[in-house]
Amino acid sequence: MLERLEVLPADPLLGLIELFQSDTRPSKMDLGVGVYKDPTGATPIMPSVKQAESVILETQQSKSYYSSEGNLRFLESAEELVFSDPGSLNNRISACQSIGGTGGLQLGAALSRKARSHQRIWVGTLTWPNHVAIFENAGLEVLTYDYYNPASHQVMFDNLMSAVKRSQPGDLFLMHACCHNPTGADLDHDQWKILAHLMLQYGVIPFIDSAYLGMGKSFKEDAWGLRLLVNTFPEALVAVSFSKNFGLYRERTGVLFALSPNASCKRAVDTQLRSVARATYSNPPDHGAEIVATILASPSLKAQWHSELTEAANHIREIRNRLASYENAGAIQLSHVKAQNGTFSLLSIDYDQVLKLRRDFGIYVPYSGRINVAGLQIETIDPFVSALHSL
Repeated sequence: MLERLEVLPADPLLGLIELFQSDTRPSKMDLGVGVYKDPTGATPIMPSVKQAESVILETQQSKSYYSSEGNLRFLESAEELVFSDPGSLNNRISACQSIGGTGGLQLGAALSRKARSHQRIWVGTLTWPNHVAIFENAGLEVLTYDYYNPASHQVMFDNLMSAVKRSQPGDLFLMHACCHNPTGADLDHDQWKILAHLMLQYGVIPFIDSAYLGMGKSFKEDAWGLRLLVNTFPEALVAVSFSKNFGLYRERTGVLFALSPNASCKRAVDTQLRSVARATYSNPPDHGAEIVATILASPSLKAQWHSELTEAANHIREIRNRLASYENAGAIQLSHVKAQNGTFSLLSIDYDQVLKLRRDFGIYVPYSGRINVAGLQIETIDPFVSALHSL
């Protein structure tokens, strides 16, 4: 059986990690992996997380199983954090803890396939490469449209509207809540409003990937479009990751929220989500979920976490502003970086230029030209821009 399998190509980003780790140059830069790095270049554990772990160590009495939907205290606190006023949604929200944000996307895709045998989803490109793989593996038909104009560095909003008009009632529409990966180009308030009205008119269902809440402008601002959609639509799916905003990357902490049109439908969705989870991994890991629940249950820890998250977002904005102040590095535009949000931006560099950055300067960037802005420090911006000038 197994000898019939073919060797697959290595994941480009994971391969980039290996290349970076094997590079012995002290001046090397990792601008590929999507993790937050502080001004020293470290990806630290948040102090609020460390304090929550101390509380858990002292008070937790059991490691016994939870039910398949996960840690209920975590789910309730996450629901309040994400939606601000979940009570206004009239008990229509189902929640299931997931294996990170990736697991939330997978749960949502599997749930949609249970509801419709031929489920379609629209995905704007460029997007996180794993999106398409997740949805196709779940049996969804993926349709694409151009989301981003690399020449103007703007969202192609007319293309987005055109895709909605070509959709069929019941189609899913993937939206990035904020801090678009890989472009950093988000919708503004007016665009969110226009989009919500049109999507509702055409009967499509939002599927919102919320991986970076709080890493852009503020948690409230980053969740603005998400909250608009869930308060507008009878149905929606929302996958939330706590990897970035709580620094819990390898703890794999996430949740899928499913908004049903009424309370009776919600009861069916609850059972279906538990069924998918039970047949996939049975029970999710708890440590990260318990950390989030502990922080959000404590006013002092929650305030501390919020302050730490704000500090991280401010640092990212400072790097963006410094980088954009150069305006250009030779033929490569940099000024657009200031207007974008979150950890990622796209530079107009091609395959050969990416290789030259790696070979000559030890600067590691994916072939897409996406850079992790948070991978830069104040003192490495000049060398980075100088390297771009040489291309």
